[in-house]
Amino acid sequence: MQFTPGWCVGWFYVPFANLVRPFKAVSEIWRASTDDPESDGNGWSMMGSSTALLGIWWGTWLMGNIISNISGRVDDPSVSGGIGLLGSGLLIVAAISCIQLMRGISARQASAAERLGGGAPIAPV
Repeated sequence: MQFTPGWCVGWFYVPFANLVRPFKAVSEIWRASTDDPESDGNGWSMMGSSTALLGIWWGTWLMGNIISNISGRVDDPSVSGGIGLLGSGLLIVAAISCIQLMRGISARQASAAERLGGGAPIAPV
């Protein structure tokens, strides 16, 4: 895998790279956590399938942060409140989709571990 656990967190703090690298890291984790019954655990590929949740999570995360930042810079309180509410709504959607994404990764890893004989099945969160 290309991304280490430390860099999966660290990329959020690197300017400009934080706009792309966290998405790529989570995408890599999703693909590596394959639930394909034909996989031997080593056959995942960077060209594997993804999920729409990745795009929803990352798109709403970016847009929510941009809009919230704009809201903080607007001088008119009546305008900034509405913009801030929109940004917060997008960040709520990002949080919910992130939770669903993490549950999906957990379920895929539990399924693969059970299939590959990695011990007792792990209940998804």
